[in-house]
Amino acid sequence: MENEEVKDLQVVEESSVMDLNAFRKKSSSEVGTFSNIHDSKELFNLSNNVDFKLNDVVGEKIRFNKVLIRRYEKQLEEPIINEETGETIETEIKISCVIVSVDGKSYATGSKMFTYKLLNYLVDCGGASDLNKDGVEIEIVKNPTPNGNKSLGFKVL
Repeated sequence: MENEEVKDLQVVEESSVMDLNAFRKKSSSEVGTFSNIHDSKELFNLSNNVDFKLNDVVGEKIRFNKVLIRRYEKQLEEPIINEETGETIETEIKISCVIVSVDGKSYATGSKMFTYKLLNYLVDCGGASDLNKDGVEIEIVKNPTPNGNKSLGFKVL
């Protein structure tokens, strides 16, 4: 058994066997990943354990060179209808974002606003090319919102 290779990992479900791809398809959530990390162990570890929450380091400067963003989309059991606008919401979208500093510390947030701004900077403004050079230096900030709250954000330095 020690020398045998596992050729196809399978999951047993209700007296039948399905492969991992079929198991994933039975999930009610779709997951999209955006990352410049290619090591599967590092991706797994960052998905399950980080050093800091970005909300806890507001005001700090971070130079990062790795990013992992996951977008989870799940179909709602029943659509939500906005009474004022008539808009129908049929899916729930959640985001997780992890950045890794050049010294190996990881920082996570579930803030959609932070993540969408980061994607905008990396993809639309060409910031992704800086990740592979010296990294991108940002300062973590809280931005005021129209309703008087504050949202997590950053300034590129």
